[in-house]
Amino acid sequence: MRNSDLTEQLRTIRAGGTVVVTGRRARVGCAVIGCAAFTAIGVTMITIALTSIPRVGPVLALLSRPFIGGTLAVLFFGAWGLPVGIRALLRRRRLLLGPEDFTEEVWQHRRWQQVGRIPWTDIADFFSREIGGRWPLHGPRFCGYRLTQDASIAAAALRYRRRLPRLVAPDETAVPRTMLLGTVFPAGHVLELLSAVHRQQTQQVDPSKGH
Repeated sequence: MRNSDLTEQLRTIRAGGTVVVTGRRARVGCAVIGCAAFTAIGVTMITIALTSIPRVGPVLALLSRPFIGGTLAVLFFGAWGLPVGIRALLRRRRLLLGPEDFTEEVWQHRRWQQVGRIPWTDIADFFSREIGGRWPLHGPRFCGYRLTQDASIAAAALRYRRRLPRLVAPDETAVPRTMLLGTVFPAGHVLELLSAVHRQQTQQVDPSKGH
């Protein structure tokens, strides 16, 4: 992100406006293609293992590395990765960054629907995290945030009241909850913007934080 773009976005929010961050579905499309390719490789490995049954027997064939590796690839990339990726590809997402909070919306039933709204003051910090990577390959990098202790306790209390009223109390020693945004939001771009807006807006609420 260019410094001029970031400065303009911060100025817009400081003036009471809203900045819209649209999800990039191209990177999700690449992930879907990658999952399909690894699924095909997994199926090929399973096929090779099964064709060896007449030669080595069913037990050795099913315990062979090609069969086990192929099965894991099909389960992870095919049974889990493809459905998740296709769903993310079909659903458009965006973030609305305002003076008081940021909102995540998804396009459903021909209109934008809110799926999350977090006040800036409820957030401790933002971070990026790689999910599912194994050397030498890298998994997708997500942008996420940690709730403050007070916000985490309040969220836990609300959750327990909805599920088990008067029976279970939230653990006040629990660490702040960690939340991840969708993979359609590039971690590098979004992390810089969200961190800058969060710093600006919380310092306006409590000027002592800037010292």
